[in-house]
Amino acid sequence: MEAKFARMMQRLHSVGNRRVADAIGTFQAPGCHPVDGLALQVDRNLEYEGADGRFQTDAVGISWYRADLEGASSGDIFIIGTERLVVEKLIADDGHMLTAACQVQ
Repeated sequence: MEAKFARMMQRLHSVGNRRVADAIGTFQAPGCHPVDGLALQVDRNLEYEGADGRFQTDAVGISWYRADLEGASSGDIFIIGTERLVVEKLIADDGHMLTAACQVQ
């Protein structure tokens, strides 16, 4: 019964992520094969929360489902259309979704 519930939850997250995705993109890491067809959520108004409150950054937030891609490291690249976004660092991981702060190359 627990396995069935886990499969249902995974399917729910997968379908939900594809519904709210802003773009379908490709992930490239040095020395690895590209991962195509990733459902990505793109946040072009990324804010960080610091000691003095929130502040706007010039970084772009890219979020994806962990089941589609386990993680990303500094220097890895997301490609959306003709735009290349270089990962600076991971900024959020809730166990299901990951978010990376990226710079447009």
